[in-house]
Amino acid sequence: MTTDQSVSRRFNVTLTQAGVTLASDGSETILDLAQRNDIDYPCGCESGVCGACKSVLLQGQVEMLPHSPLALSDADRQRGMVLACRAMARADIEIAWLDADDPPPPQPRRRMMLTVTAVDRLTHDIVRIRLAQPEDDPFQFTSGQSANLCIEGLPSRPYSMASQSSDPYVEFHVRKVPGGRLSTYLFDKLSTGDAIEIDGPFGASYLRAAHDGPIICLAGGSGLAPVLSVLTAALRQIPDRAAILLHGVRDEADVYYEREVAMLQVTYPTLRAATVLSRCGAGSRSRLYGNLADVLEAFDLPVANAKAYLAGPPIMVETCMSKLHALKVERENCHADAFVQASTDSAIDAVADGVERLAVILDQG
Repeated sequence: MTTDQSVSRRFNVTLTQAGVTLASDGSETILDLAQRNDIDYPCGCESGVCGACKSVLLQGQVEMLPHSPLALSDADRQRGMVLACRAMARADIEIAWLDADDPPPPQPRRRMMLTVTAVDRLTHDIVRIRLAQPEDDPFQFTSGQSANLCIEGLPSRPYSMASQSSDPYVEFHVRKVPGGRLSTYLFDKLSTGDAIEIDGPFGASYLRAAHDGPIICLAGGSGLAPVLSVLTAALRQIPDRAAILLHGVRDEADVYYEREVAMLQVTYPTLRAATVLSRCGAGSRSRLYGNLADVLEAFDLPVANAKAYLAGPPIMVETCMSKLHALKVERENCHADAFVQASTDSAIDAVADGVERLAVILDQG
């Protein structure tokens, strides 16, 4: 339950998984309270956009600050869910973060300086960056998670890993965003031998290791990075599981990683994959055309006991989630992360103003 009553006293905030009760005067969010007390609360953007801190309010009342409907839907709120980064106590509360029954492996947040080993342009606006993994102390993450890339003098931005934690490198796919200071630098100026600080891991769209059913992976643009990481890990875990990968891009100039996906299909014959172009043009006759959501119903998805992992622009994510729900894949079985392209404040202002199409993309600038 949420309320906007004024703050008038101190409240007890019980964090179920942490097994602690903290005192709050209601002036800070649940996430800020937890972090101030050195509690490793699951989080991502910390601004009400990504949904990584989605939690169940077991008892009490909170006031919710503006947030993206992609991070917390009306249906979520009706089921008693809140965002810890947007919720402020207005009574004694008890709160539990999601996926207590299938959490990612314990991987505390770390900041590490890594060396660039490869910079490869995959398309006219997407660059692949590989950073060397230290053999004695590698950067640990779960497939599907993200990390902030930090370069002195530029704003840090979150990007999802395309690789596996066991790989000798950490791989990112970065789309050059018009006006994006960091993405422009990474695309135009980054060189092998440069150092980048990474901060993470973050994100709630990680592979659910306890799930052994079919997997549906839907990616838009460079959202292929986390989806491919999840898909690869899932197939390594269960090689004969039914799997779908649909990659949506604008036109042929935006297509990439088809050879890598084809190699996965050779290794794992149960994987079905296709590229979907949103613009009809001079593409191959074997291409599918339209929006990803439009293609889903005709693709004979294995929906029974399935989980879906989505990454891409907000409209793609929301329309695909709605279509998956109509095809009997419940929203709690659909996992997606999103990040803001513009400043955090402008994104939240857009939510507060009721703007439906936030400037939210997976690969921000």
